[in-house]
Amino acid sequence: MAIVPLAALIVHSTEHLAAHTGAALGGLLNATFGNLPELIIAVVALRAGLVDMVRASLVGAVLAKLAPGARASAFLLGGLRHRVQEYNPAAARSYATMMLLASLSMVVPSAFHRFLGGPSPGTRRRSTPAW
Repeated sequence: MAIVPLAALIVHSTEHLAAHTGAALGGLLNATFGNLPELIIAVVALRAGLVDMVRASLVGAVLAKLAPGARASAFLLGGLRHRVQEYNPAAARSYATMMLLASLSMVVPSAFHRFLGGPSPGTRRRSTPAW
């Protein structure tokens, strides 16, 4: 609960900076510092030895960014008011590429660990077949 005011302060600060620096730099600042509370929680959890919680938090953050329902409802609500909507195809490709890279950066190491890594600490390997 203590991190909620910090998150609100970060959002307010980046919006204030965006008003003075312009849309491009403001968007970059918002994207950079918007995940700072998640980073703080991850560092505290890692210090406490909660690695699985950090992994779940990172996957949840990526899935929340990918939330297709929010984007679809934005198009729907925008279409109700404006018949013709325009978007920047280059920016859409750029965002899609960034999300693909973010997803792959978590999937590939997890797959290598799952299939090529050693056994989990709580599992034992059997020397004879189970049949």
